[in-house]
Amino acid sequence: TTEIYTLSLHDALPILTPSSEKLQIKELDFSGNQIGNAAASAIAKGIQGNNSLRELRLNNAGLSDDGCSDLAQALAGHAALEGVDLSHNDIGDSGVLSLVTALSSSAAQLKALQLSSNKLGDAACSHLGDLIRSNPTITAVHLDGNRIGDSGAVALAEALQDNSSVVEVNLSNNLVGPAGAAALHKMLEANVVLRTLKLGGNAGLEGGADAGKRQRDRSEERRVG
Repeated sequence: TTEIYTLSLHDALPILTPSSEKLQIKELDFSGNQIGNAAASAIAKGIQGNNSLRELRLNNAGLSDDGCSDLAQALAGHAALEGVDLSHNDIGDSGVLSLVTALSSSAAQLKALQLSSNKLGDAACSHLGDLIRSNPTITAVHLDGNRIGDSGAVALAEALQDNSSVVEVNLSNNLVGPAGAAALHKMLEANVVLRTLKLGGNAGLEGGADAGKRQRDRSEERRVG
């Protein structure tokens, strides 16, 4: 078999066919190519049977919920998967539901999920809460630049309450208000693992920062802000 560690869109598309399961593809990066949903569906078919994939990056790739759903179905069962970056797309709550369902049902050792600058709302956070509860290896969740409000922040706080793996959550530049910020701060009283919680730039908080800002440092590393 041939080992391919990093592929550009130009190099990857000709070989991403259902027969590519014979290749040990470990990393695919299509970021910045604006490939759209149709190409994402073709990629999904190509990686369907490949269980060596560790990293999938489609940052700024022109994806919406349909493309995300197709990719999610293909990722189910990818036990080696450690990182997924779907930032800067047009993915909404239904796309995240498909992604969470696939990743929760697989044996993936997912460590980092990047969904920054999409169209995620509060419902997406409920789905992501399920993933956080079911996945004991995830350490970083990036949700900055979305449309997440108080109920979404509360849902994440509840999921993180007893979590022992997540060390970083980015909720900057959303719509979180005082109620959501309060739930997250309360969560920190029970969670002894989370080191970085970013809430800056939220439209619902006074001055675009976290209302009633409170910092707790443990080993001079923990940051809330």
